[in-house]
Amino acid sequence: MIYGHLPEDPQWQLLEHPLTMKQYLMLPHIHGTFFELNLNIVSPVYTHKITLEPGQSYGEVLIATSTDGVGLSGSLRDKSDTKIEGGDFVYFDHDQNLWRCRFAPQKVGNHPILIFGGKKSKANKSTLSCAVEFNFDIDHLSTATISYPITSSHFFSYHLQIVKPINTCYIDWSSDKNFPYCKILVRSPDDLHLFATMADTICQIVSLVWI
Repeated sequence: MIYGHLPEDPQWQLLEHPLTMKQYLMLPHIHGTFFELNLNIVSPVYTHKITLEPGQSYGEVLIATSTDGVGLSGSLRDKSDTKIEGGDFVYFDHDQNLWRCRFAPQKVGNHPILIFGGKKSKANKSTLSCAVEFNFDIDHLSTATISYPITSSHFFSYHLQIVKPINTCYIDWSSDKNFPYCKILVRSPDDLHLFATMADTICQIVSLVWI
């Protein structure tokens, strides 16, 4: 409840280390889903502000869960609250046993960050609820901007890796008439077969590829 309002008398905060008003105002905006899923923010601590990782073009939020039955997703917005395409990359790090939520802005300015969560049995884009909000205020970009392709949990459970293109969600169509196609290189286990489709702007499939 400390995220909802701050008692003026520290003894009623029921915290081991009471917060000042300044510290309280720095906390991220927490929603009920955060507590329902028993989430824990590993980084950043006690702040709603996200900064770029050193030498990188993205900022990162680390979240731990008490059960593996939880799924998370994220959304990076611009100042008009429009979702930035390719601006978020959220996945479960099995080595560290936590969720890595990465956000890559395309330009300077203030960017709201929303992280959604839900039970895995219901975890899809339409049923996840907002769990926590952060603020990503960029005053400069010292490295080239990047973007992320859309991935699902299967990408990681099948141990896939994108070889080319990297750091982008866009594919360039060849200008060479002798090679009228685009190419994505994906590394996978030997016993895995991949299937790809390409659709036009109205989602009509225009090509099929077996790999």
